[in-house]
Amino acid sequence: MYNSCSGLVLTQSFRTFVQLIFLSENQPRVYTHKSYTKPLANISEYVRQIIILILIVGILFGCSKYDYDNSELNNSEFQPYVDSFLEEAKIRGYDIDVSNINFYLADIENKDVGGICNERKEEIIIDRDNWENAHEIEKELLIFHELGHCILGRAHRNETSENGDCLSIMDGTEDNFNCSKNIFSELWRVYYLEELFNVNTVLPNWYTDNQEYVTNYENKLDVVSIEDLNTNFYEISFDFNGKEKFVIEVNYKNWAVVAGTNDDSFVSTVINFGGFFFATYPLSDEKDIRIEESSVGIFHRQENYSFQSDIKLTIRKDNNLIQYFIDEQFIHSMEAKPFKNNLIEALFDAPINMDIKIFEYE
Repeated sequence: MYNSCSGLVLTQSFRTFVQLIFLSENQPRVYTHKSYTKPLANISEYVRQIIILILIVGILFGCSKYDYDNSELNNSEFQPYVDSFLEEAKIRGYDIDVSNINFYLADIENKDVGGICNERKEEIIIDRDNWENAHEIEKELLIFHELGHCILGRAHRNETSENGDCLSIMDGTEDNFNCSKNIFSELWRVYYLEELFNVNTVLPNWYTDNQEYVTNYENKLDVVSIEDLNTNFYEISFDFNGKEKFVIEVNYKNWAVVAGTNDDSFVSTVINFGGFFFATYPLSDEKDIRIEESSVGIFHRQENYSFQSDIKLTIRKDNNLIQYFIDEQFIHSMEAKPFKNNLIEALFDAPINMDIKIFEYE
């Protein structure tokens, strides 16, 4: 088993080490009859050297943050992702050498940790189970994150937008920090890579300039407009790919009354559309909000969102962008991807009054 050492612990230990080395030089000698002695903390040079040796060993091997074992050197497994990192660096004008870094697969004890950058030994440790079960995009993200530590010298950046989106792929888990990274969006990938190499990168205009909930649309063409439809399931066919601008909106009325208030209640408000999934879980412990594409999570917010007595979910396609709103509040945005079917479904866990609007606009 190997114990990795955090930079903070190492720095603090080294400071203590240096202080002890020079302690005798910085304190006056105390003279007695026919001889002199050093302060009690430095009884003899021999003892002091022993203490120093013990401290060095402690610094190198004793401090522990994440434990792992069964490490296996495997640079070839990670080379494609390293090459991709170098290419992205080159695009941004960086000439980076990573030939000194070795990659290992290992069993990391804490399964919330996908990888470890050990700068002292110039190695990156990747958890074997996490790696084997990861999507290709998740693998790239993990290697970029660890190279961000080991090569770019980046620390964790635990910051979010007002809506819970991570501002960086260099996020950590300190103080139970949680944010959502849409790593399956090409627009978000471009932003995250820019920020990785330049921490001063700001959120892009396509994100910040398209957050307003609109009530008045020009040349609106209603496809569906239903009020107080009492059901737990509604379905309609809609040709997504032929439409440049449209809105899907479902208002789930008095959801808490319908769901009940017992501790075992579990409800979700769901819109399935064209192979995508937009849902809330208002009675879950963390008041989850989820957006998925073919069961792959692209947005997951766990920030105890304050749901109203009615929950209104709105999806807006505006040419090449898709925006998501809850109760007329902006939640997330990304590029519009090809739709996989022509179905729209609205679901709740029990019959509930729904207001359903689907329309095109210009």
